[in-house]
Amino acid sequence: MHRNTLYRIEKGESEPGISLVWRMKEVFGVDAARLLGEDVRVIQPTLIPDLCTRAAEDKDYVFVPHFDGQSSNIYGGAFNDLDRVRTMQPFPRQFIRAHLGITHNQLALMDVSDRDMEPLLRDGDTVLLDTSVYADLYVDSVPADGFYVLDMGGTLMIRRLQRMPGQVHVSCEKPNWWLPIVITKDSPGGITVLGRVRWAGVRFA
Repeated sequence: MHRNTLYRIEKGESEPGISLVWRMKEVFGVDAARLLGEDVRVIQPTLIPDLCTRAAEDKDYVFVPHFDGQSSNIYGGAFNDLDRVRTMQPFPRQFIRAHLGITHNQLALMDVSDRDMEPLLRDGDTVLLDTSVYADLYVDSVPADGFYVLDMGGTLMIRRLQRMPGQVHVSCEKPNWWLPIVITKDSPGGITVLGRVRWAGVRFA
């Protein structure tokens, strides 16, 4: 740039072209809007944490591990297989803490892999789980009605749990595909609650 051109820009007698603004943005590492005189709040980029099996907080975000697979990532009632974590998905901290009311970091993401819960949850949708809700399924072990991930003989299923007097009903949205189960105090057990579904993201075709 000729020094006379720079002088006219500094004096406000001339305005830089778009190509010059873009080059100055790259050289000086500033926002183009700031070069044009706008008051721009500088936002520091959030660093994505390394892959881990527990949610991690970084300022305004909670990064939740997104697990791949349906059964082999379960060990001891928790999502612990680091090899199955494919990404750390950010959620606004305000959404997790205030909107969902989850105050701990025992969170996990997994994908729906069947059509049993259609139309509410479809194959390929993603669900956010509160994995602190872990217990063998008995009449008194369900903290609230809702959707839960269950380990049924090594197979993970998302089912609706509904508490009734002395019973817990386990059902899906397609009862003609999968008959409901009624859990009573005399039931033999064998079903483990791995987490409660607190949010779902829909996959569009």
